[in-house]
Amino acid sequence: MRTIPRKKTFFSVSIFLLVLLALTLPVHSSRTRAEKPNVLPGKFKLGSGAKRITTPSAPQHVELPHLLAASYYSLNGGLNATLMLSNQGPHSMSIGVNLFSLTGARLTAPTITLEGNTFRGFDLNEWAIAGGPDFREGSLQVAYTGGDMELGGVVKLVDADRSLIFDEELAEPMMFASSRLEGVWWLPSHKTEMLLAVSNTADAPLSVNINVDGVSHA
Repeated sequence: MRTIPRKKTFFSVSIFLLVLLALTLPVHSSRTRAEKPNVLPGKFKLGSGAKRITTPSAPQHVELPHLLAASYYSLNGGLNATLMLSNQGPHSMSIGVNLFSLTGARLTAPTITLEGNTFRGFDLNEWAIAGGPDFREGSLQVAYTGGDMELGGVVKLVDADRSLIFDEELAEPMMFASSRLEGVWWLPSHKTEMLLAVSNTADAPLSVNINVDGVSHA
């Protein structure tokens, strides 16, 4: 029986291991490169159960005509009248204001440009001066183009000497589904005065029935 020397056997095994390693490394490297995902710096890889978050697109800007109204304002008897307007949308809008006297005469105020998400107050006395004494008392309308309720407003009457304040929120007449309006009145003493203001926001005449009820017939 022939015996192989130990040195030759070790050399043969070494060559076999080197050849096996050489054949294995390229396959392992190519597989590693193929399985490795392309991830950009600063980005996170989503897991199998994760959901991708998408940013919603900005809603389309709506351009529709709207008309808001306030039934009464007064600059008499020490009252100061202020029109407060708030653009609650992101876009700039042009606003038109018309004052109406007690006889129905119209006074057009200068056009207002109100930036998006902006709130401003306007002294009605500055506009009424141009129309004369007839426009120190009356009603007003505010017109704008935009989405529903994108413009909000309040007419504020203040009597600083008597510490009195009255606010009326602008309303769109077409939003009322009923032809009947109701309110609550209260006269805490015989020195109290109450004024009921009725305003026709349409261009045509309007017939109105007014009923006043109390807790007693007196």
